[in-house]
Amino acid sequence: MFAITEVWPWGYENAKGRIEGTLVTLTKALEAESGISVEVTLRPHRRVMRELASGQADFVYLFQNPAADPIGVDLGPIVTTRIFLVGRPERETALTIEGLANQSVAYTRGTYYGEPFRLATDIHKVPVDDLEQGIKMLDLERVDAVLASDQLLFNTMQKAGWALGDFQLSVISHGQTGRLYMSRNAEHPEYENRMREALKTLRREGRLRDIFRVTAYERSSSDAMAFWYGQPIASE
Repeated sequence: MFAITEVWPWGYENAKGRIEGTLVTLTKALEAESGISVEVTLRPHRRVMRELASGQADFVYLFQNPAADPIGVDLGPIVTTRIFLVGRPERETALTIEGLANQSVAYTRGTYYGEPFRLATDIHKVPVDDLEQGIKMLDLERVDAVLASDQLLFNTMQKAGWALGDFQLSVISHGQTGRLYMSRNAEHPEYENRMREALKTLRREGRLRDIFRVTAYERSSSDAMAFWYGQPIASE
């Protein structure tokens, strides 16, 4: 069984109750390539971690983090993202972890955004259900910034029709890697090599890259291309 964190656009139910999302598409590709029949379920992040530990979930996708490595076998990277802080365009003070001391930052509940944010004790961390909720809170000045991966931010901007000029953006991490893990208590440990090789094939043939590409938005906006490659955005 694949347990996928229920966060748009990674995994969600559409209006007809069908499971969709970027990671669902990836799972179907892995199923076809490996020949292993799989079941997909959506779970809250904490339950994904529990099921990885217990073996109730055979495979999960997680950002690489210290909590995952002891309970999961790393089968390889699926995507490398940048982590952004998003602020109001009129913000004058530094949009950095340090610059947000004693201020509030919204983040998607259950998501690991790297050690600097996890260890920041002088930031008021506000969990939200999705990025749109966080951006609305930012617009209403209920939080001072929002934390998001480029995949989540890029997809949400496309969905909501937002422009880059609507925000101030700052990269705080360039190498947050999402990975495929197999439970160390998986019911079928013999599937490890087949799934690992299937993932390698998707990566080698460019299909993995295509799954995570937001092509419609890239083609429609020159700003989006600059955003994607990080040209105008200050990094920490």
